[in-house]
Amino acid sequence: MKKYKKKKKFAPVFPGFYGTIKWIKLRKRVIRTYGAKCMKCESTEDIHVDHIKPRSKYKKLQYKFDNLQVLCKKCNMEKSNFNEIDYRPKLNNQQEEKLAQIFAGASLIKSETN
Repeated sequence: MKKYKKKKKFAPVFPGFYGTIKWIKLRKRVIRTYGAKCMKCESTEDIHVDHIKPRSKYKKLQYKFDNLQVLCKKCNMEKSNFNEIDYRPKLNNQQEEKLAQIFAGASLIKSETN
């Protein structure tokens, strides 16, 4: 009689919230939109996507693109969840329109797949 090995369950690299498909896709979108450079010190090393208003205090904002910014690990750890500093650059009208088009395109794609 042949014995079958049990398949090992896939364990995400980051368990919990940071391992969810929804977060991984949103994180990629933020980096694609803003670039993989820290918005505070301009480092390109060890990039994080930071919640401007911390997840620990604002659960409803954890998947909101408008609440996310790109920081390096050092700047993100300094910021922690004690403050809500927004390091994103101020956008001019043309940049705001482009970002609005990105959001509109993302929502159209999302509604077409549902």
